Amino acid sequence: MMSSTALATINFNDDSSATDNDLGECEDISLLPLPEEDIILQLLAVRYAKNRIYSKCGDVLLAINPYCDVSHLLYTDEMLFRYSKPRSLTELDTLPPHPWKTAAKAFRCLVSGANDVDGVGDTGHRNQSIVISGESGKVLLFLLAPFWL
Repeated sequence: MMSSTALATINFNDDSSATDNDLGECEDISLLPLPEEDIILQLLAVRYAKNRIYSKCGDVLLAINPYCDVSHLLYTDEMLFRYSKPRSLTELDTLPPHPWKTAAKAFRCLVSGANDVDGVGDTGHRNQSIVISGESGKVLLFLLAPFWL
């Protein structure tokens, strides 16, 4: 897995295309040196082919419907523990994109009163929201529930 800080080192060919291997490791579209439509679509296609259905663009989680059951890969008790265990937002940021990461990050910011992605800032509580759109909204709400219970 490539860390968020290393994403900007993707090597582009002379025709502004990256290798599929480089794109498959990129988790955050916002860190692409050339975030053009064809490169973003190539990135998502490569990640999809590797069963990496979650990507992100900054704080926005992107999910591609895998059209098959991936619960044994992405929604196990071990994975839930992995995303609920980190003690800091910095530690949480080292994990791959996932709905549980989004939920854990939002909850920690809500509880701590942090106002930015690093979990620092003023300590006053601010309104927050999570927008879930698409056909899988009910499933995502079910998957995120453990973080609010």
